[in-house]
Amino acid sequence: MLILRAVAKEDLEGLLALAAQLDSVNLPEDREFLSNRIDHSIRSFAGEEKNPDEAIYLFVMEDLDADCIVGTSLIIAKNGRPGHPY
Repeated sequence: MLILRAVAKEDLEGLLALAAQLDSVNLPEDREFLSNRIDHSIRSFAGEEKNPDEAIYLFVMEDLDADCIVGTSLIIAKNGRPGHPY
């Protein structure tokens, strides 16, 4: 069974394993980057980001049967600027 949920600190190793297969711009195989991204997301979900426009929300897709992360999704609270939306 697959579930989509908010990222948790315990997901770092699973994200690194997934990133090793992809090594993309959005999910680089970089422990420090991913750890910071997880922390940022957790603060965003908790409403603790000082500037709500800088919030990011990282989700993971977990395969419960295989007990591993098989995908991710990221929502950036604000991307672009007036007159130049993305």
